[in-house]
Amino acid sequence: SSDHPRLQLSPTSNMFIRLVLQLVIFWFTVYVINYALLRFPNTKRSYIRILRSLGCHISICNIGFYSTSFNRLFYQIGRKKPHLWKIWFTIGIFVAFITAVFSCSILVFLPLKYIYDRQQPILFTRQNLTDKNVPVEKDRDKLWIQPIIPGVNVPLEELGHFFLALLVCTLFHELGHAIAASVEQVRVNGCGYFLFILYPGAYVDLNEEQIQMITAYRQLRIYCAGVFHNMVLVVVAVVFLLIQPFILRHFYIETASVARISKDSPIYSLLPKHSTIQDIDGCIVSTSNDWYRCLRLISDRHVLDSTGYCLTQAEIQLLSSYTGNIIM
Repeated sequence: SSDHPRLQLSPTSNMFIRLVLQLVIFWFTVYVINYALLRFPNTKRSYIRILRSLGCHISICNIGFYSTSFNRLFYQIGRKKPHLWKIWFTIGIFVAFITAVFSCSILVFLPLKYIYDRQQPILFTRQNLTDKNVPVEKDRDKLWIQPIIPGVNVPLEELGHFFLALLVCTLFHELGHAIAASVEQVRVNGCGYFLFILYPGAYVDLNEEQIQMITAYRQLRIYCAGVFHNMVLVVVAVVFLLIQPFILRHFYIETASVARISKDSPIYSLLPKHSTIQDIDGCIVSTSNDWYRCLRLISDRHVLDSTGYCLTQAEIQLLSSYTGNIIM
């Protein structure tokens, strides 16, 4: 009998399959419960009453909520300093216009650049082939715009953070439309939020008749408010990202530390995890990048030698008494 190799999936594939199965089970359970509650006469009336009070509607792979509870809040925000809001949303028109021109230019430029790069010969140099610091990467692989594909360029374990950020951006986007409509005295009928499969979203329901009655300039204030607010959110996020190291530096220390030790290593019981690594053979280690830099320097310095050498147990105990001082 011949042994056939087993098909082994990568951890990412296993996680993706598990995510799909969880989504299928979740939506199947929601659909069955919703169908059962609407099917039986004993629960149908009270269940419909609950759905109407929540403004909830359920369909295949979709749950949505509609509410008028925030209408008064939108109106109060829009009627406070309306002249300042009009200046704010007028700026939004120009920001949205510049963003649209820039986006269209990029979409036209990228295909032309790709066609041009495809016609250029690929040059291999000694530096490209021997550089150990950075993987070989051609300029043609550096895209300005990349599609977001979960499991490909977005780790599946980061999906929670990704969709949370997407939800915040969507809510901030729709908040801009709602406030701009209130400033322009267009009635907000309500707002809604939904979950479609795994995608969270939101929207505002504006009075279409009143929108058609105002001038095109005032309509632009409403239509451009969402994009403008997203750009403001981007600026706030970038500023926070830039000042984050200065804020967190008082609470954390950036350094290289021991994350894991092989169980069959002689120092497994002597070197605790999270020990700070200060130097390797005299090469100062301050960050995780310094760790790899020092290892490369040692490897280049002793090309013909082994990658390590033996220490006595007394030396290991002596070195382990100094937390984080590791000498190879």
